[in-house]
Amino acid sequence: MIAPREIATPDKPLHLRRTGATWQADSPEDALEPIDPALAPAAAALPADLIQGDEAIILLIKPSPWYILLGSLNTLILIGVLCGVGLLINGRYGLAEYSTDGMVSLAAALALVRLFWQAFEWFSRTYVLTDRRIIRIKGVLQIEIFQAQLTELERPALLYSVRERLFGLGTISFTTHRAVFPSAYWLMVRRPNQTHRVILETMQRYGR
Repeated sequence: MIAPREIATPDKPLHLRRTGATWQADSPEDALEPIDPALAPAAAALPADLIQGDEAIILLIKPSPWYILLGSLNTLILIGVLCGVGLLINGRYGLAEYSTDGMVSLAAALALVRLFWQAFEWFSRTYVLTDRRIIRIKGVLQIEIFQAQLTELERPALLYSVRERLFGLGTISFTTHRAVFPSAYWLMVRRPNQTHRVILETMQRYGR
């Protein structure tokens, strides 16, 4: 099986076309082989008619799996603080004995629900760079697709939060010529510097 190339160069794009339930990949190095969607979640998330027949994919990536934990971190901390406060009050005022176990169980259940939702968020997100467009796909209940021609984009910015720096991740923002604020983000991508460089090289080559 040929997995989608996560980091490519404009000189070696990845051409994909969909055949039934599978994607076909054709590259100068490999013969035409099927991509198993179960082994390639980034390819599986692409709508069948999104990529045009003669359009070449330069990057096809997802956020780092750390997105699941880091994206939930604020909520998990809040749940932990509220649980701790509840346990403190319970210990001081001697509420019913089952309250302690109940609060811990409730906090654990809420944390799991939050992590599961973030996992669905991670699975729904796919980032694509082609020789024509930048694309971001996201959405659990409702799919939202942002796409812009390379000729419409300003120079993308590379951003780092503290938590991203700790895990070697970064975020890339995209702003169109007519927008004041960024129109889309590639959140928590691995190898952010290399990914950013490939985007700039692609825009320079194909975005004229």
